[in-house]
Amino acid sequence: MKMPTLTTAPVASALRDFARWGFSRLGLETVAQGETLLVRWPDDEASMFGSAETVFSFSGDEHSESESGEVEPFHLHTRGFSWLVDALYRCGALGEAEPKDQPDGVAALTQRLFPAYQVEGGHVRLAGCSLEDRLILCLDYASDGPGGPAARSIAIDTDGRPLSAASRELLGLTCLKDHHGVRRLRRRHLARLVYLVFGGQDIHRSQRAGLASSNGEAGEVPLCGPNTDGGSDSSAADWSDPGVLVGVRAVWCKFAEGKLRFRIHGATVELPFAGWARDLKPPAFVCPESGMATYHLAATDDDRIVAVDALGSCAVSGRRVLRSELVRCQATERDVLRELTVACPVSGHRVLRSTLVRCAACGQLVSPLSLADDLCLACRESEEVELADWRVAALLDRYPGLRRWNRWRVSEASDVRISVGEGWLRRVLIVSDKQSHDIVRIARTTSLSGQWEALDPTDWPELLEAPAD
Repeated sequence: MKMPTLTTAPVASALRDFARWGFSRLGLETVAQGETLLVRWPDDEASMFGSAETVFSFSGDEHSESESGEVEPFHLHTRGFSWLVDALYRCGALGEAEPKDQPDGVAALTQRLFPAYQVEGGHVRLAGCSLEDRLILCLDYASDGPGGPAARSIAIDTDGRPLSAASRELLGLTCLKDHHGVRRLRRRHLARLVYLVFGGQDIHRSQRAGLASSNGEAGEVPLCGPNTDGGSDSSAADWSDPGVLVGVRAVWCKFAEGKLRFRIHGATVELPFAGWARDLKPPAFVCPESGMATYHLAATDDDRIVAVDALGSCAVSGRRVLRSELVRCQATERDVLRELTVACPVSGHRVLRSTLVRCAACGQLVSPLSLADDLCLACRESEEVELADWRVAALLDRYPGLRRWNRWRVSEASDVRISVGEGWLRRVLIVSDKQSHDIVRIARTTSLSGQWEALDPTDWPELLEAPAD
C-alpha cells in the first residue's frame, strides 16, 4: 500500500483526530473549530507557545510555521506535532516494545537452525542472514461492559490488516518488553501510524468485522492460519466496537531472511529461509535428485549433495550413488551399478557381466537363471516349423548345403536366430544374425552323443555349399 500524501484531506483529518486524541490523553482541554483545534495549556506549558491558548490548523503547508500568534500549523514537521509526540511518550500513551522472547541476533537463530540438520561428512553454515525490524501496531482500548471496565488490544500491520489471536501468539505480542527511553519511530513511521490509527479507522474497523465474521480469513495479515482459537476476539461485536483508544504501542518484530550453506567435501549447496524470527523453523532440504524433503544430507562419490535416504551403494564397487542409479542383478539379488550389468539375450533379465555363463549349443553368454543342463532357454524351447517358414526358407536359399536336413526347429534371442536342422543321426545348429542373416556359429551333434560341438569357421563351406554333381 502506498503511503498517502499528508496534505490530502483524509490525512489532514487524521492529523486533527490524532491531535484531539493526544491532547485529551494528556488531560488538556480542546475545542474543535472546523479545520482548527483550540488547546488550552496549563500554566507550566503556556510559555511553550507564548499564550494560554493555541489554535492549531491542519490545512496549511506541511512545512510552514505560524506567521502570527493566533494560528499554529500542525503537521509532521512542526513543533506542535513534535511536542505532542514527546508528551505522549512521557505519559505512556505512545510507546515502543518488542516481543520479550524473540531472538536478538543472528547467533540465536543459528542455535535454532543448525541442530536440525545432520550432514554426513560435512557441515552447515550461514551464507548470509539479515534481521529486519518490521512494525506491528498494538492498539489498546478500554470499554465499560456489563461486568465493569474491560481492556482489549488489537494488533494491525502496516497495511492496516488486523492479526488474529493465533498470529499475535506467533509473534509474541502477548508478552512484550518495553523500550523505555528508546525511540526508533521516525517521521515516516509516525505518518503511517497516524494514517492507520486515525485516518483509517473506518477501513480497519470494517476489516476487523470481516475478520470476525469469517474466522480470520478476510483482512488478516498472512502470518499463520486463520483464527480458530475460539477466544473473545472471534466475536464480531467485540471487533466492530472495541471501545476507547487509550494507547498505541509500536512493536518491532524481527523478520529473518537468509541462506544456509551445506558443504560436504568440495561440494556446496544453499537453502534459503525466511520467516518471523521468533517462530522461525528450519526449512527442509529438498533433494534436487529425488525430490525428497529431508534434514539428513550426504554426498555421492561424485560430490552431489542429496538426501541420505536417496543414497545407495553398489554391492560390487562400493560406490555411493543414487538409489535410482542402481539396478537389481536378477542372478545375485544385489543392487549394483547399471554399467556393470547386461541384459540376458534370452530372458532379458539384467545381470552382472561376471555372472554370465555360456550356452553349450548356441554359444551365447546368458544369465545363469536361463541355463539348464548347459543349454539356454532358447535352445531348450525351440519351435518346430515347416520348410516353407520364411526364416528357414531364407536360410536354405542362401546356404543350399543345409537342404540335406528336412526337419527344422527355430528359436530367437535378442540379436540372433537359432535354427536346428534334424536328421536321423545328425543335427546341425545354425546361429545367424537377425538383421544381416550372416551366420555367426555352427555346431553339430549326433543322436548318440548328445553333446554339441562347434565347427571351426574354416569347415563351414563344406557344410553350407551344395554338393557337387
